[in-house]
Amino acid sequence: MTGRPAADFPAKPTPTGATVVPRPFAEEDAPTMAAILRDPEVLLPTGSAGAPPVPDERLRSWYAGRRTGRTRPDTP
Repeated sequence: MTGRPAADFPAKPTPTGATVVPRPFAEEDAPTMAAILRDPEVLLPTGSAGAPPVPDERLRSWYAGRRTGRTRPDTP
């Protein structure tokens, strides 16, 4: 116990800027994320370097389900 209140993910602010508005992941993000997740520079700090790539269908399925996960910090 750190003495801090528990995070209330569903009640979070949405920062906006002139060129970006964060949003939850969606199924259509899977191809872009697949390319990002195959970049060795991205994999190295995650400890995933050398691991086999995640199949495209699994990525598509995972990103498609992000809008329904109420405890996820990346969902509204």
